[in-house]
Amino acid sequence: MLKGLQYLGKVVVLLAVSLLAAGCGSAQEVRVGAGDNGELVELEVGQTLVVTLASNPSTGYSWQVVKAGASVLEQQGEAEYESSDTRDPPPPGSGGTETFRFEAKSAGQAELELVYHRPWEEDVEPLETFTLQVKVR
Repeated sequence: MLKGLQYLGKVVVLLAVSLLAAGCGSAQEVRVGAGDNGELVELEVGQTLVVTLASNPSTGYSWQVVKAGASVLEQQGEAEYESSDTRDPPPPGSGGTETFRFEAKSAGQAELELVYHRPWEEDVEPLETFTLQVKVR
């Protein structure tokens, strides 16, 4: 009987640890998109901010980070493009999304700004601008 209770106790502890780990994993990423433009986002140090915005590189336009508050946020790799057309290969002119990832490196505040433009065009206003105020605790 004592061995059975010990076994049950271990199962309960493992289940609790698994649930806590699963809960932490989902909170590690904070996802935002076009509807969050101009908003304040709060993160904990170590969390990842995931920004996904509509894009169509076949037009020459792409999103570029112009401000990220390097002491607070650190971009993780390059932007990833995903076509919204599921055909392989997607037909020319298909749009999709670009996704950027930023790690909250230290406590503080920063402005994150991305512009949607043709990188080779100088002295031309961006087609769109996306900004977030980011507070890291």
